[in-house]
Amino acid sequence: MPPLSPQSIESIFATNHVGHHILTVLLLPLLHSTIIHFADATSTRIVFTTSSLHRLCRELDVNLLAPSEASPTKSACYDGIWRYGRSKLANILFTRELNRRLMEGGLREVLASAVNGEGGRRNGSVVDDNGADDEASKHIYVNSFFPGNIATDQMNIWKGYLGTVLGKAFKLFFSMTGQSTQDAAATALYLAASGDIVEGGGVRGQYFVPVAKREETSRIAGDMELARQLWDWTDRKVAEVLGDDWQRNAVSEGIC
Repeated sequence: MPPLSPQSIESIFATNHVGHHILTVLLLPLLHSTIIHFADATSTRIVFTTSSLHRLCRELDVNLLAPSEASPTKSACYDGIWRYGRSKLANILFTRELNRRLMEGGLREVLASAVNGEGGRRNGSVVDDNGADDEASKHIYVNSFFPGNIATDQMNIWKGYLGTVLGKAFKLFFSMTGQSTQDAAATALYLAASGDIVEGGGVRGQYFVPVAKREETSRIAGDMELARQLWDWTDRKVAEVLGDDWQRNAVSEGIC
């Protein structure tokens, strides 16, 4: 059995995906209102850090994200890497589903009430819908990036999987062949600040690698039906803990 969060969700997935889902949704009205109320703010950006390890995950079964029994794995090392890759796949799927909702339904679609147990959406939404086009939502640009292989202290975790000697060798290898911290940060800064992102039709829901290069993801990371299923599953799990109307905490008077 992999480690679980207090809510019985696999711990890496809970940290890297569910927590990010909650934080992003709660911050969206602030990003939205910034565009409306500040003349110089023509756009806002959301940038997710993901990983090339998302390619290890060839499937994502939401029923296995809250496991009730251990599933066989090749090794503790492989299992840990695979679970991390699964959480990074979820980051890309979330990026693309959030972008779709912002473009098609605006902030009201993102803050819609949590889905019910059968996958259908409850009547009503968190904010009143006056039928107006939500142009501000179309100026929230959401993308993801892989910073590269950087020899940070986070790599010390490999000592636990590979032993002290091999773990140190692994970190040394990436210090010689991987990206510098400057190159790793450059792609994030590009997505957060470059005018390229908003020019023309804009860059949305895309995946970037060092330095500031767009790259195709794995096939499953582009599965929009899976992205919708993951969003609905996450909404349900969050609602179990924070309540069905947890998104209301994101809404400030006068924003929507």
